[in-house]
Amino acid sequence: MSQRRTIIVLLALVISLTLVAKMASATGASSDLSSWTEKLESSDPRERAEAACEIGHSGAASPEVTRRLVTLLADDAPVAPSGGCAHVNFRGDDFVMDATSPGREAAYALAEMGESSMPPLIDAVASAKPAVRRNAVLALGESGDPRGVPLLLGAVKDSDASVRRVATDALADTQDPKALGAILPLLSDRDATVKAAAAGALAQFPDRRTVQPLIAALSDSEPRVREAAAGSLAESEDVTAISALIRAARDPHWSVRAAAVEALAKFEDSRVVAALAEAVKDDHWKVREAAVEALGEIQSSAGIEALLGSLSDPHGGVREAATHALGNLGDARAIDPLIRGLKDSDWRVREAAASGLSELENTRAVPPLLAALDDPRWSVRQTAAEALGSLGDSRALDALVRKISDDHWGVRQAAVEALGQLQDARSTEPLSIALKDSHPDVREAAVQALGEIGDPGAATALRAALKDTSSRVREAAQQTLKDLEEREKNEPDEDD
Repeated sequence: MSQRRTIIVLLALVISLTLVAKMASATGASSDLSSWTEKLESSDPRERAEAACEIGHSGAASPEVTRRLVTLLADDAPVAPSGGCAHVNFRGDDFVMDATSPGREAAYALAEMGESSMPPLIDAVASAKPAVRRNAVLALGESGDPRGVPLLLGAVKDSDASVRRVATDALADTQDPKALGAILPLLSDRDATVKAAAAGALAQFPDRRTVQPLIAALSDSEPRVREAAAGSLAESEDVTAISALIRAARDPHWSVRAAAVEALAKFEDSRVVAALAEAVKDDHWKVREAAVEALGEIQSSAGIEALLGSLSDPHGGVREAATHALGNLGDARAIDPLIRGLKDSDWRVREAAASGLSELENTRAVPPLLAALDDPRWSVRQTAAEALGSLGDSRALDALVRKISDDHWGVRQAAVEALGQLQDARSTEPLSIALKDSHPDVREAAVQALGEIGDPGAATALRAALKDTSSRVREAAQQTLKDLEEREKNEPDEDD
């Protein structure tokens, strides 16, 4: 997984958890579930969606609540992601907060209710209204109840494309033995969204039977289908797909080219490096970025020339990706380009360069990293301090001591931790002063750094830290003092 996608995943998780916490808090504040039940019939679609969401989080179930939620399945009124629950979906390396509706939120709520909601949901799948069928299928998929599988198998043949699309996603999640046979024909569906859903769903089936149909889907008239097919072929890791993916890396649509390039990163083959080296020259920056990240994942020295060339790419995202990749490769040829990267106009590139120089473990990087401690961007200063600590060169001592007074706590913490790594007793006094920092993380880091240095002269300052307002600082100080005492006991007397 690329660093960018990792960040996106974490961000999406934080957003989701925040929204869930908000809903849980509101539920706790409402002692009467009936108020939410009444709002299911509000004239405001946002209130209806939020009410369904709250009921789902509460886990409360009653015949009346179930009846009202089933009725709400027909409600397709659009609601912005901030209303009701937010559902995070990935689109390539990006994610979107899907718009919702009261009917969709009712589906999620019914799925949470378990056994009691199954009979009405089974009936709802046969509704004459497409919205009801779609949301009932969504609820059956979310419930995970095996009784829903036969209905999902039937729903992929529904007359409405939106029902077929939702059923495809739900059926793939079941991993039922019959699911693959039902999904494969959908690659030829008359609706592009269904074909794309089928192509994407096949990523969940590690079965050789998917490879040739997905290769064929790379020639579909719809870019979204070709893109999904490329992504699923990556998961198959079947070498017979390499040639087709290399052709897809030259697709007319940039999103397909980017997906094909990302897929090629999964294969260890000499043809792949050559194709990726060509892709770093693509007209679209996202394709170039994907190619650079793929070369970094493959970690082949054969691609280093392409990465070095990408350091001068006009787009900062590409330069950042190339900088990260070069650092991960650990090739000595990257040292000078990464040093130059510390002066890039984009702070993200400068930060990546500092991190990369740490990975290369070459002390030639010390002087330029010392200069980077004065970068205008705090995260660059922080990363430079971390790199200097990792390199362990005593030339960094004075500059790191100076950074203990930086105006950003993250830089101060990194400088303190780096001084601990240097393990030089000359930093005992400034680290003792850092025990009075305004931020608890800096104070805790200072305690730990003093413990790493092991200077008995720090004992007085550490005893004062036993009264710190932060329990973590107090606990760290207590342990560090204990370690210092043990170390003194174990040291031989000079007269011995």
